[in-house]
Amino acid sequence: MEDCGDRGDFTRCQLLFQRGRAAPVRIDVDYTGWVFVTPDARYIVQEPLYVLNVQEWKQYALSKALQIPNYTDIEAISRDGKRLFISRSDCAMDCKDVRREYYQLTLP
Repeated sequence: MEDCGDRGDFTRCQLLFQRGRAAPVRIDVDYTGWVFVTPDARYIVQEPLYVLNVQEWKQYALSKALQIPNYTDIEAISRDGKRLFISRSDCAMDCKDVRREYYQLTLP
């Protein structure tokens, strides 16, 4: 991650991917507040719920496909790393009495 700073409601950074000694490449045009790499290193999940399949180098905008608006958080991860328990609210952080919605995402 690089170029971190306040972008919106909290700190977000550019996310880069590097394979071996190759030069790092930027994964997305946006900035992200969090990132999760599956234990098998096949998928990179980032805010606002984009998933990059590193083997096929395809990115999926799950936030758009599933109509899950920001602000999302990973609450839990299954032991095998294939199921993510995601929450979202209308507030970025430190909000009291804000309704949270929960989703379970299963990666192939």
